[in-house]
Amino acid sequence: MHVATDIFGELRSEIRSAALDHTVGPTDRHARLTALRRPLMDALGELDRYRADAQNVREAQAGEHAEEVAWARSNASIRDELIEAGEMTAEDADAMGMLSHAELDRLQEEGLLEEAVASLALHWEEALHPRNHGKFSTKPGAGAEPHAPHVPAAPAAPKVTKAAKDAQAAEHRAKQDAMKADHEERTLGALSDYVATKAEAAEREVTPSLQKAVSENGGELQGLEHRLKSRASIQSKIRRKRDTMPLATDEERAQSVTDSVRYTAVFDTNSYVAGVERALSGLEKQGYKAVEKENYWGGDDDYDGLHVGLQAPNGSRIELQFHTKDSLGVKSEKNHPIYERFRSSKDPHERWDLWQQMVQNTAAIPQPKGVAELAPPIVKPASKRPAQPGVG
Repeated sequence: MHVATDIFGELRSEIRSAALDHTVGPTDRHARLTALRRPLMDALGELDRYRADAQNVREAQAGEHAEEVAWARSNASIRDELIEAGEMTAEDADAMGMLSHAELDRLQEEGLLEEAVASLALHWEEALHPRNHGKFSTKPGAGAEPHAPHVPAAPAAPKVTKAAKDAQAAEHRAKQDAMKADHEERTLGALSDYVATKAEAAEREVTPSLQKAVSENGGELQGLEHRLKSRASIQSKIRRKRDTMPLATDEERAQSVTDSVRYTAVFDTNSYVAGVERALSGLEKQGYKAVEKENYWGGDDDYDGLHVGLQAPNGSRIELQFHTKDSLGVKSEKNHPIYERFRSSKDPHERWDLWQQMVQNTAAIPQPKGVAELAPPIVKPASKRPAQPGVG
């Protein structure tokens, strides 16, 4: 325990050192703290597995002890009957290890009952074994002394069959799987809370900066009530990333959630490109850095818009979408209801028809002049598009 306490104390000291080291930027501090967190989570998982193993062994032993105690109590009752019938003396019974109820009660009060009955069970197993030819063997002619009393064989301690062992192993695995799933869910919940809490802290600083940069250049931030992704949505996104990032840890998947704080800036179609460029330039002067741009304008697709991933001065990642009134209207009012049906449908013909409706709605959106210069246009990959029924 002292060693574990010393190690934990050292680890806490290292965590505080990393958290309070302001000689490095927030990104490096976050990376160091993440690196310290990973072995802790691994150790916790291993600890839970060992605790589950110990619990299963403890439960199995408790079951065995209960059966052995019941067996000893049965022997005590047989002892009473034989002594009362005059077929055995108390001294003979004691020598054979057939303890009385009073002796069993005494052992129980002293906390020695389980150990005593386990020893008695071993004694009887050896006494009844075919290779044993001792004084109290119940086999005729097996070397029993002439005047040894005839005593009915005490019931043998119960043996665990292969089927019972298999069932016990299956139950053990099921418990381990359940504990692992519970641990993963608790870890996922903690990660979602961490991402959401970090987003809430970032939002308080980011929102005023974005409002200033957008409004000063002729645009407007809309849908501010949706600027924070809910904890449930964050958790769902991390789960989905298990399919797209199969080799990553949940911690790494959580770090890749870059839209926990997201904004929508709307500019007029005719001034869209100039407004976007000036707004990003204004944010850059405030210490923001555009680390990613995704230009969905102009493709034969179901969506138009520009997404910019920004790194705030405090190191937080946010997403800023740039729309025109037309592109936002198609996205929110026309395509969103269709997309919900598209996402839930299992009928390939219906999915194809719904997809075509969304593409046609998007194709009718007026394209801002020069929008391709903002970033290379992106076309949704084939894996994201439904296959046309009867083609290919």
